[in-house]
This record gives sequence, C-alpha cells and structure tokens, in this order.
Amino acid sequence: MEGCLSIILVFAIPIVAIVMSSLRKITKDKQEHELKLTQMKVQNNLNQPDTPTSDIEALRHEMAELRKTTSEYDLSIQHLLENLEKRMSYLESENIRSRYANQSQDDLRSQSAINRSDIS
Repeated sequence: MEGCLSIILVFAIPIVAIVMSSLRKITKDKQEHELKLTQMKVQNNLNQPDTPTSDIEALRHEMAELRKTTSEYDLSIQHLLENLEKRMSYLESENIRSRYANQSQDDLRSQSAINRSDIS
C-alpha cells in the first residue's frame, strides 16, 4: 500500500504541475485578450463622435425649428383674426346703415303718409 501511494505521488506531482502551468498560461492569455478588447473599445470610443452630445444638438436644432414654425403659425392666425374682425366690423356697419336707411325710408313714407292725410 505504501508503494502504491508513493507511485501515485511520484506521478501526481508532475501531472499537477503540468496542469497548473497550463491553467496559468490559459489565464494569462485570457487576461491579455480581455486587455486587448478593452483597448480596442476605448480606441473605438475615441474615434467615434460623442453621440449623446450630437443627439442633444440635433434635438436643440429641432426644437428651434418647431419654435420658429409655431411662431409663424401664431402670426398667421393673428393676421386671419384681424382680417375677420375688420370684415365683421364692416358687415355690422353696413347692417346698421341699411337698417337706418330702411328706417329712414319707412319714417319718410309714414311722414309723407301723414302729410298726405293732413293735406286731404
């Protein structure tokens, strides 16, 4: 039994050493690969434009355009309202004139009818 144990230890120690050195090399290669990937990502981020800033600038430009369009619509609506007010004023004044003219003609007719009756 002691002989068997010594044979296992004699062969096990070199096998464990080989496995450990292989794992160490695999771990080192993996770390180097991750380092290269990280460096490539950093390099790509440096080469690309800063997208959040450009997105914000694009939104600011779009907001400015919307404000301009809104202001133009406001002015257009204001102009239309002013025109409608002018038309309404004109129509109201014409309506008052025509009423006054009709009333004046009715008054003149009734006056002339009264005058005729007075004459007769």
